[in-house]
Amino acid sequence: MADDGSLLPLLGRITRALSSDRPLESVLRSVARRVAAMTDADTCSIMLLDDQRRELLFKEAYGLPRREIERIRFRMGEGIAGWVALKRKAARVADVSKDRRFKSFPEQTTRIVSLLCVPLAVRGRVLGVVSMNSARRGAFGARHQAILEHLAGHLALEIENHRLYELSVTDGLTQLFNRRYFLRKLEDEIGRAERVGEPLALCIADLDRFKRINDEHGHPAGDEVLVAVARRYRQKLRAYDIAARYGGDEFAFLFLDAGRHKIQGISSRLGDSLREKLETGAGSFDVSASLGFSVYPEDGDDAKSLLAAADEALYRAKRTQA
Repeated sequence: MADDGSLLPLLGRITRALSSDRPLESVLRSVARRVAAMTDADTCSIMLLDDQRRELLFKEAYGLPRREIERIRFRMGEGIAGWVALKRKAARVADVSKDRRFKSFPEQTTRIVSLLCVPLAVRGRVLGVVSMNSARRGAFGARHQAILEHLAGHLALEIENHRLYELSVTDGLTQLFNRRYFLRKLEDEIGRAERVGEPLALCIADLDRFKRINDEHGHPAGDEVLVAVARRYRQKLRAYDIAARYGGDEFAFLFLDAGRHKIQGISSRLGDSLREKLETGAGSFDVSASLGFSVYPEDGDDAKSLLAAADEALYRAKRTQA
């Protein structure tokens, strides 16, 4: 186990990671790995509370198989993790076979003998739990618990701040980035492209005849279609592509290191995402979109000119649909 002198640098790395705009899952994965290494645990997992279902779901973990991460969950009060979340108290168990709170699952292949679990709470509200497991009996002592509780306090606060930040940059309906974030990111990426001499492709997509869906099926159905379209788009994008709901039924995309020679492939990917019918709770819908592209620096060297060029290209594409 690391000595106390390594705690502050670890907290600093955790805070810097959580204060970034990296996806929360990526940040928590890094945190779990560092905590496990610091405490000699076999696994370290971070479960967050789904407020609607009142269940603890694995958000990220180090040392656990993906199957367990995806399938195992605890209701409030269920298992040791659920007990910790409900009671807002830590649990340190030397041998889980002798603790009636422990619950195993058919999906579980990880051997757990000893366990340490502490709540993630901020301002009296439980966000989840962080736990460490070991195949050794009595692997965790009071010092491990004190360190993990200290870390959990910082971690909970930073998770809450990260969630608030995500809410500020995310469209509430589609869970894509919102227009304000996209415009700020466009400015940033133009500056980066200029420094490193790389191209940049911008795309605006507008759903065709979307008003008809709202008129014939109602706005709730239209919202479901927008959510389904966003989900399809996400499936076709690379991890570093940036997608946003630009407004109404318009979507905007930023493709890094992509010049005009890549636009045809990008256009095909976006078009393919809507080729099959969208299945929603309101029914099945055939949806298509018109696309307008612009490329930095050929079509403009700032955000305003690139957006204007993409808008003009979109207008031309729309006229072909008329």
